[in-house]
Amino acid sequence: MQSKPRLVDLRGGRKIPPPAPGDIRPQAPRRSQLKQRKRRVRAVVTAAVCVCALLTAYALHAASYLPRFTYQHVTVTGAHSVASADVEKFVENKLGESSRGFVSGRNIFIYDYSSLSREIVDNFPTLKDAEVTRDAAIGNGLSVSVRERVPFAQWCEVGNPDCYLVDEDGVVFASAAGVATSSLPTPYVFSGVLSTSSVSTVNAPYGEVFAGTHFAGIKALLKMLHDSGVTPIAVRLENDSDFTISLAEGYYLKISFGGDASMLTKNLALILNADALHGKASLLEYIDLRFGNRVYYKFKGQAQSAQ
Repeated sequence: MQSKPRLVDLRGGRKIPPPAPGDIRPQAPRRSQLKQRKRRVRAVVTAAVCVCALLTAYALHAASYLPRFTYQHVTVTGAHSVASADVEKFVENKLGESSRGFVSGRNIFIYDYSSLSREIVDNFPTLKDAEVTRDAAIGNGLSVSVRERVPFAQWCEVGNPDCYLVDEDGVVFASAAGVATSSLPTPYVFSGVLSTSSVSTVNAPYGEVFAGTHFAGIKALLKMLHDSGVTPIAVRLENDSDFTISLAEGYYLKISFGGDASMLTKNLALILNADALHGKASLLEYIDLRFGNRVYYKFKGQAQSAQ
């Protein structure tokens, strides 16, 4: 059993009853002066760190916009049919779009111009390619070297009198209005649907490709036919699998995509030298080369025959 506290009156020896529990007040704990000092130091350090972080962030923001650290000059070389000033303005606009954040997007250490080449070509169809590099001479400039497309033939939209220039890759890149056919390296006129399978386009039909991935095969066949002694003048896409080639000799060829160009040329030579057609090319309406070694032909006004 816990004993009750006893008080002794030292002045007279009288016994004083113990205090009631409510009369005893707990003594407030004394704070260590060392702990208080540490808290103050931590508060001061935290505030100083925050201030330094803010000042550093502001310094980075301000420095990122300094002219010495941002692209300020754009130079374009290799442009002829397209104005260099137009390409420069396009690049400047792209730089401007990237410099609206806390840190300048056109900063020489941050701006990524790897995709700029593709964007330039997409927006200027007469350009075949563009190379963007940092101008080492001035440090804060961009150098754009472009290569323009060279006309190869024409593409004419079916049912539309408008024709367009096509380069050696089959890419439609400019209007053919006012361009003399005699000034082009070939007399070829292409017609039929275009494809965007290999080239990204912004201003169709500019940037689109005649016959898509089949163009290279068509081009090779045209050259072989020309070398064999006939004169191709036009190519027309008939459907997803067939096309025709019109010849200056007055008839046309029916051909399927994917055919071997050398074999097609050989078969044509054989049929033209066969007894049934020898010396009668001017009377032909067409020769059908779509079925391998089995060649069909048709004279004007007559039924189709086979050889």
